[in-house]
Amino acid sequence: MLQFGFMDNLDPTYQHLITELKYGLNAAEDNEERLNLLSAFSCAYVLPKELWNAYFGLIIELLSAQEIRERAKSIILHSFYQLYYKTPTDFYLTLYYCGPLQLPKRKLLKYGYEPVAFGAFNIGNGVSPNAASLIRNISFPSAHIETTWRQYEKTSMPPLKVVKMYQKMKALYAKIEMVKENVEEWLEALMEVGDSEFVEHNIEYRLGSDLSNKKLWKLYIEYLKEQQEEGDCKLLHTYSKYCRFFMDDTKMKEEYQKAAEKYSHQIEVPWTNPFEFEVFSEAALKHYFSKSDDTSASDNEEEANHIITVYFNTDNLIEQKNLTFKSPLIHYIIQNANARILQNLFKCCKWFFANNPIPICYSLKTKQRPMRKSEINFYQQSVEVVEHSLVKTGLENIYLSTVLQIINPRDRMLLSDFIPKMFKCDAKYISITNQDLTFNELYFILGHGNVFDLHLYEVGIIDGNGKAVPIEDVLKLCLKAQFINIGGVSDTPNTAKILSEMKFENKFEIFNLKIDDLESNAFAEFLKKNMAPNSEILIHYKFNNNAPIISNFRQIVSNAINSHWKADEKPTFKVI
Repeated sequence: MLQFGFMDNLDPTYQHLITELKYGLNAAEDNEERLNLLSAFSCAYVLPKELWNAYFGLIIELLSAQEIRERAKSIILHSFYQLYYKTPTDFYLTLYYCGPLQLPKRKLLKYGYEPVAFGAFNIGNGVSPNAASLIRNISFPSAHIETTWRQYEKTSMPPLKVVKMYQKMKALYAKIEMVKENVEEWLEALMEVGDSEFVEHNIEYRLGSDLSNKKLWKLYIEYLKEQQEEGDCKLLHTYSKYCRFFMDDTKMKEEYQKAAEKYSHQIEVPWTNPFEFEVFSEAALKHYFSKSDDTSASDNEEEANHIITVYFNTDNLIEQKNLTFKSPLIHYIIQNANARILQNLFKCCKWFFANNPIPICYSLKTKQRPMRKSEINFYQQSVEVVEHSLVKTGLENIYLSTVLQIINPRDRMLLSDFIPKMFKCDAKYISITNQDLTFNELYFILGHGNVFDLHLYEVGIIDGNGKAVPIEDVLKLCLKAQFINIGGVSDTPNTAKILSEMKFENKFEIFNLKIDDLESNAFAEFLKKNMAPNSEILIHYKFNNNAPIISNFRQIVSNAINSHWKADEKPTFKVI
């Protein structure tokens, strides 16, 4: 029995049609008949999202994989055309098994399905990921812009124009969210992005969630009037959809007819019941989406823009007799410049690199040797190297600016042996597994204080006296971090208390520890002070044979979380 909880505030004529559809669906003998009824209705009138959900649910329940694909191909553009962007996740999974569909791309504030979850320090595979698609996803405000930015930032040094674009879009997303309850202010904020596709996609997404929002429909139509260009069919099709839902609004239908006469003799529509000034066409949807959707630049464009065409070395260096700067000042600049400034110095004058050969390495990662691939791979300023070849790379005096990932199950001194070959480390994204370090070596890696994402697993750290360095001393070097994942580093009876007294500069999005023990009340205070809403907390006891202690810890911390955060903002908390 299908539920119809959306039938309030409908135009009488449309409500009558929906009521008839309701009776037909409930009286149908099987799901095949229900599918046909829904399909026929959607070809004549706008179908609400609740019934699109039912339609795709019936497809998955009823048909084989091949039949699902064929049925979906014939109807998926209808659903997008009718502003149904919230295709169920299980439907996407089903399509995965029977082959991809080419769906129109949308620049949405919030996706209609959950994106892939990104855990602490998720770098991805390889040193040459294609960044073009990530840049496109940074070019408009979205709830996932920070996650996308982290992915992009791990690929190569972002140009300043991309940095500024990200900062602008992040700020605009916050502004749009702040005014979302006021539809006029919300629309004005969307328009500040300066991207008509973004405005249209998000208005349509919001309308698809509430088709009865007549005020937003009319604001959208007025917006499209201002944007109307010769040959553009978006305005006319929006009128057409409006009139298939608000069927008693004769004034708007007259307005639609005048617009159709002004901009087109006869508009092609996908509706099987065309008005007298429309014409039904099976190709209408294909033509509509091909005209209204931007064909994005090739993903290879970003790659082409980074092909090296000019090389230099000391042999073609023009002699530089004197510089305006005195030598001590130049030395000070070289020693204290960040990676971006140093790179610009190298670009502006060969003398700087010739006299101070400090290769800037954006990302350094070790890997197991893939079949039929070289031991060392370079991409722009990033290096990926087979573990045992790290100290044989020939890299000397390098400045590591952003990403460090060292994983080696066999040689626990790999990173320690390589650190002397490094000039400086400012890495924000750090992942180290199965390594032994002194505290001084760890300080070289973390001591710059700008670590954002730290993953340490089975890392032995000793101080000058040979004693184990505890977690709290590691985190004192990471006061700006937002993602922490530490396992196999020592803790002490005072770890929780010391953590609760530390002053971190940002709220944690992920905080995962593998420990021997934590004092529950002090740790609860640490969480209340330092965890972001909807963050993730995982505590893994190394020796979990004391069930009462673990149960008591879980209860005290859970109570603190429940009392401190609102229900829709509570962090996820697990103890294992």
